[in-house]
Amino acid sequence: MSMTNSKMMKRLSLMFCTILALNVLSAQSTSGMERVFYDDFKNNKNGWFTSMSGSNKSKVSNDQKFLVIDVNDNGSIERSWANTSIDFNRDFVLKARIKSENADDKGDNYFGFLIGLSNIKYMNEQGWYGFRLYNNERKARLYASKDDGVEFFKRVIQRPTAYDPREYNEITIERKNGMMAFYLNETEIYTNDATTTASGTIVFEARNKQVAYLKEIEVYQ
Repeated sequence: MSMTNSKMMKRLSLMFCTILALNVLSAQSTSGMERVFYDDFKNNKNGWFTSMSGSNKSKVSNDQKFLVIDVNDNGSIERSWANTSIDFNRDFVLKARIKSENADDKGDNYFGFLIGLSNIKYMNEQGWYGFRLYNNERKARLYASKDDGVEFFKRVIQRPTAYDPREYNEITIERKNGMMAFYLNETEIYTNDATTTASGTIVFEARNKQVAYLKEIEVYQ
């Protein structure tokens, strides 16, 4: 191959990589959107429901700036939630940083989010989205229900991308032009049609023995 052709191939390769990078950025772009929700857990200004009673606990740790869920009973789920005025039926971008430590290697160990419910007790009757990471297996599970609670989609992604549950991972949930996209550490791992959600509640949850942390969360719309 001549030097000229070699240079041209390198230039085309660089252009292709640049286009891919721009596509990734535009897919999660918040340009022209307003930040409608933010928490860095310096306090509990957003009124997260927490509980320090019983064997499973949740609290906002103001000094360490995170929301923490401590699950001590295998088979049980602990949840903390904030009621917001966000309309998840409009385009939005939700970004959050989460991790889990000291997880039991046995059982269905996950941590992550449910969004769009009016109340957790109505999750079998309403539309919502779910994004769960597993800490004893390298997989993610993406959910959605229709507005009558009937399952819309449920997809398990094995080894979606490189992630360490013991380190903070960035998850992104994006609604754009009637489509949903789910990202893990800026890599798109699943897309599907959007559903109809009931309300603006954001639920952080963890199942089975572990300590899960939510470090920062923001929503643009």
